[in-house]
Amino acid sequence: MTKIVTITRTRIEDGSSDFGLVDDKGRALGYSWSIIAAKVEPTDAMYGYVLADDHPDAFFWVDGTTTRDGKRYGASQRDVKAFTIEEARLIAAKRVCTARNAYTKKFGKVPA
Repeated sequence: MTKIVTITRTRIEDGSSDFGLVDDKGRALGYSWSIIAAKVEPTDAMYGYVLADDHPDAFFWVDGTTTRDGKRYGASQRDVKAFTIEEARLIAAKRVCTARNAYTKKFGKVPA
């Protein structure tokens, strides 16, 4: 069985990390992320999100993207769903680590 719902989102945490690396144009490389709390509410509307009946009524989304000179750069990564705040923080930390490793491998130079 499914239900039509609305999802209310509230940004509850933001963070960023400067990797101490620069790209070929001298821009500082880093990562910016947000944790968004989502609350599911039933609706009688003809539109909305369609979820299974056993879907939790509250969860978190982790959103993130790489940065150049502290500004969002390139395409955002897809949002990832988490069911606890601790899980959301671990997902954000893993994404920062993955991006740092990729940039270190690609550029591997520190600012002069």
